[in-house]
Amino acid sequence: MTRQNAQSGVFLPAHVRCRTVQAPPLEYADILGGVGLLTPLPPKELEIVMTLLATLRGLSVIGAVASVVCFAGASRADGRSIDAAPLASGPFPVACSDVAYDTKLISQDGASPADFWEGNPQNGQLRYFTDVLLEPQDTIQIDPIAPDDGNLYPRTRNKPVPFVVLVCYPTSVDNLRADYPLPNSTAVPKMQRLGQGPIFPPPLPVPLSPFQDNPNLLPLLVMSHGLAGSPLDPHMLDAITRLASFGYVVAAPFHGDARFSVIHIGNIADLISVASNFDHFVEMQALRPVALRATIDVLLADANFAPHINPNKIGGFGASMGGASMTELLGAWLTDGFISQNAHPTVQDARVKAVVGYVPYAGEHFLPAFGENNATAANVRTPYLAIVGTADTIAPMDRMEQAMNLFQSSRYMVALTGVPHGYESSYAGDVFGWTIPFLDAYVKGDAAARDTFLRQKDVLGGLTDQLIIDVTVPPQTGLWVVNSEDNGQSGRGFQFEARNGTMVMTYFGYLQNGQAYWSLASGPLSNGTFSGSMSRYSGGSALGGAYAPATIAGSDGQVVVDFTNDVAGTIVLPGEPAKAISKFVFSGSATPVIVPANGLWVIDAENNGQAGRGFQIEQNTGVLVFTYYGYDTAGQETWYLAAGSISGNSFTGILTAYVGGTVLGSDYAPATQAGSAGQVAITFTTPTTGTITLPGESPKAISKFVW
Repeated sequence: MTRQNAQSGVFLPAHVRCRTVQAPPLEYADILGGVGLLTPLPPKELEIVMTLLATLRGLSVIGAVASVVCFAGASRADGRSIDAAPLASGPFPVACSDVAYDTKLISQDGASPADFWEGNPQNGQLRYFTDVLLEPQDTIQIDPIAPDDGNLYPRTRNKPVPFVVLVCYPTSVDNLRADYPLPNSTAVPKMQRLGQGPIFPPPLPVPLSPFQDNPNLLPLLVMSHGLAGSPLDPHMLDAITRLASFGYVVAAPFHGDARFSVIHIGNIADLISVASNFDHFVEMQALRPVALRATIDVLLADANFAPHINPNKIGGFGASMGGASMTELLGAWLTDGFISQNAHPTVQDARVKAVVGYVPYAGEHFLPAFGENNATAANVRTPYLAIVGTADTIAPMDRMEQAMNLFQSSRYMVALTGVPHGYESSYAGDVFGWTIPFLDAYVKGDAAARDTFLRQKDVLGGLTDQLIIDVTVPPQTGLWVVNSEDNGQSGRGFQFEARNGTMVMTYFGYLQNGQAYWSLASGPLSNGTFSGSMSRYSGGSALGGAYAPATIAGSDGQVVVDFTNDVAGTIVLPGEPAKAISKFVFSGSATPVIVPANGLWVIDAENNGQAGRGFQIEQNTGVLVFTYYGYDTAGQETWYLAAGSISGNSFTGILTAYVGGTVLGSDYAPATQAGSAGQVAITFTTPTTGTITLPGESPKAISKFVW
């Protein structure tokens, strides 16, 4: 079914939703007056102004322009029924690391503490927080090396760049340390001082079962503040301490943006400064993900903090420009061409499981943050919650909406009606009423929290919330592996396929005697979680033999899978602790004449409602992996694997056997090849139909199995 969009005249699928976005009026006179064009500009600046104006004209943002923003996805509006309670503060008191500074040095410089927190230069001289630290030996500092990339790091390439880090964390009610006063009547709560370590809540009993997490290991959030701000900005410190009160260790680097680029893009006059010093602006942005990744590194290695952090539960929170920094850390590329809008990747960090962006920046209408049309946002495969303000003119929400519609992960955007660019403590109930359930779901991996978050439609009281983007991405169909076993050697694995809310998982592994076997589980996929009984079968058709139906022959036990996103998750197999899994990736360099559908296929003549044999097909850019699930002549399950290229619409491959791999509930063991069952040949007639010739058998019609 399609429908026509009234504004654009474009025919759209029925599941695609659109809304009209009115860009703020922008006239030539606004720009010229904003940069003081009543006085002559030097030739370089004049050329930039004229190029900027031409670019704006070409992008149709001169005048009040309406554009239609559309997005597709599995909208869950009908399934959302929970009016959640506001969450302003959590159950834990909060303490923070040492960031004491020398007030005398600051006074002698005639500056304010914020000048050093933010890296504001004075008379051409650089200033940064490291210059005035009172107890530097007890302050967390990092010196990451800027990458060897002259495009993004022209002045800092291959050089160490210093950053100070504030860490706040849940503490004990018995922590009586004093708060550290700051200007504007704020304070760092229960701050560590010279020689003091962190005080965490009293330890809880550690579960005896290896399948349960140690409750004393806390999730880590790395936080990125807004442009030209700092973690000690009153609003940012408020957000940091609230997050820590919910049981998160929150680590926030002082980006010191002004050390690299003195830009405040909330002022239209700064557009010319951005254009004139665009390489500085780019470098400043590119260094932010460098600091974020290094912050995670140092916390996971710190003798005081690492023993209290769960290294498998790491998330992020970014405000304004910090939202862009987080998006780049997840894989989006940074625009480094002002006119060309070319983009290059910054550093990335796959350890980050989910991110919240508060009023996140994704560029302007004339300068997207992630390349032309924010196209490189398609590299993001990590769950993301954006909380935006409908009155925000600094970080236009439609730019982030454009970027998020390209994300390949589960993604959610909540619009707060009437909220401008910025954060006030009065917003906390709504902001954290969405943030905490999301982080608990996707960082902590709390299945109950995920169920609640995916049924939440708003937060009671306070602001008016509107869910603008609501897309939960199912796991990708095909081969998946245990991360720790993906070492280039043969072994075991799984194949997942979800359809209409039901998932089928095929496990291929090994018995105690080393023989290859398989089992199958099916059941509902609910809010990213799947569980099912791993059923065994016997007595089905052997290769080259007559058709025979199979019968159920017991169960290996229960499997539970919690998908973090479409390509990653955690699996608990019978007798084994939770293990990280991910989509197995392979690729070729061609496009077949017919692209077969990935997933379960069956022989048409054997698709009669009884258990039997079948096979999994997965194709990517001309390379096909074929897994056959059947039975040997004794009726025992067995499997074979073939891989190769598709030529035209045909595939041939050798059915390779394997033995001796990992047994359920036992230590890892690599498998070895054990000969071949012969050659398989497939000719595809459509993406979902074809003909297969198995060893010792006549050609048979096959089709994609659906349910």
